[in-house]
Amino acid sequence: MDILTNVQHAVQRVLEGKIDFVAQQQAEVATYAVLSGATIVSFLAGYLAGDLRVSLAVFGVSLLALLLALVPPWPYLNAHPVPWRSALPSSKTE
Repeated sequence: MDILTNVQHAVQRVLEGKIDFVAQQQAEVATYAVLSGATIVSFLAGYLAGDLRVSLAVFGVSLLALLLALVPPWPYLNAHPVPWRSALPSSKTE
């Protein structure tokens, strides 16, 4: 049971991908821009080549590049950490 738990925690650490709030917004904008551009470019490439496979290949490569750039928790995605407030002293009155 411990081996399964260790494997589960290792996989979770790799796939979790924590990024800051600024990077989340930048990733969203980049996703819309890249997917929109990839759609136009892949359509044109497929139309000019006269082959649907060319269109799908161009879009697939663009999608894989986007996933590689945004899904792993790269250091540039954690460049703006959130400053947390310090803990307030507890005051118990009895």
